Amino acid sequence: MSINSVSQAMSASSWGVSAIRLPEDIIQKLIELGYNPNEVTTLAQAKDLIQKSENQAQNNSNSNSKQNKSDDNKDNPALYLRAKNLAQKMGLNVGSNLTLDDILSKISDESDKIMKKAVDCNDRLLFEKAKMFKSELQSLQEDVNGGGISNGIVYSYMDMIAKQNKLALGL
Repeated sequence: MSINSVSQAMSASSWGVSAIRLPEDIIQKLIELGYNPNEVTTLAQAKDLIQKSENQAQNNSNSNSKQNKSDDNKDNPALYLRAKNLAQKMGLNVGSNLTLDDILSKISDESDKIMKKAVDCNDRLLFEKAKMFKSELQSLQEDVNGGGISNGIVYSYMDMIAKQNKLALGL
């Protein structure tokens, strides 16, 4: 066997290997998804594996978002209890299957109804009661949203600092 025939045989075998070589982006994607690119024999097989993995990941994220909604009560048990107590004060019946957001929505709707009724009947006592419910609801919503400090307080602090700066600059 001559050197030329060995060279031709080697180039033919290396050509066969490069014919099934996958593009770098596909190889990278397979590695990210946990597949061994050396075990994949065709481009179609690689694309199929990638598609299946992406579909499975999307299904998992959809089921996680549904579970997160129901876990809302478990994540904030103190806030959930406060919301339930406020709803009961207002005379609302809330079941344990409602999420925190659902309860807050019911409380908001009911406090709006009470406020409207107080205005329509010109009932000052009912109006004060509705304001108290609104205030408790706002406090609860701020705590749910991670506030703790209401926007009004922050705004008043910023306004005070602006006035002090104006005085200091003589404006």
